[in-house]
Amino acid sequence: MKTPHVRFVILAAFSFSLLAILSITFLSSSNAKGQTVPASGTIPPPVIYTWTTWGAQQYAVADAGDDFWIGTSGSIVRWHKPSQSYQRYSGVDGLPHRHVYAVAVDRAGNRWFGGDGGLSLLDINEVWTHFTPANSGLQSTLIDGIAVGDDNTLWVSHGLPDGPVSRRNPDGSWTWFPSRAAAVTSDYARIVQTQNQNPLWAVTEGAVWVDFLVYDGTQWLDRKPGDVTEAPSKVMSAAGSVWALARAGLYDVN
Repeated sequence: MKTPHVRFVILAAFSFSLLAILSITFLSSSNAKGQTVPASGTIPPPVIYTWTTWGAQQYAVADAGDDFWIGTSGSIVRWHKPSQSYQRYSGVDGLPHRHVYAVAVDRAGNRWFGGDGGLSLLDINEVWTHFTPANSGLQSTLIDGIAVGDDNTLWVSHGLPDGPVSRRNPDGSWTWFPSRAAAVTSDYARIVQTQNQNPLWAVTEGAVWVDFLVYDGTQWLDRKPGDVTEAPSKVMSAAGSVWALARAGLYDVN
């Protein structure tokens, strides 16, 4: 019969051996960050994210392939991704805006910018054209949102949330509506094919959202959550759902 001292030594040795085996197994299967090490024994390189800070007063962005367009205070910034370089357009280049609040790109590749100086177009030939109520059918000089339809129709908002909306047709003709809801009711068939995320409305599964109101082509439905009393500051569609940001929180309202 083994003495208590011998039993203790054997137990301690067994425990130490088990701990060593477990430690070796753990270290051979994971690196210091807890990532699984491939069978070859190589450790995958960490994912490195690089942040670029653009500063305050950046109001709108649009992705256009190699170029990323940013509407700012006093200028438009064109960030060229392949070269990691930028070009700035401002009043020196004839830009009529002190603040650029909206940016959009249509299917033809034309770049559209809205601000406190009307609507500006930089076409695919790099030629600028500026629209104001004086030379076009725009209802107002202030533009704070641009929605682009599948056929390149533009809807521009003049003072969200309750201001009027101007529509520019592909043939260059204009009309305007007293509100976003009026535009949706009139132009539902085209608006439901809106191509870009924009502050005028969100589109998902054949319905158009104007804040918490939803138009399905025949009627308006109120989808406001019970604990919300004010209109959301932003509504957008993503992956078949609609997300609304309100003072009370962020809502998935689908």
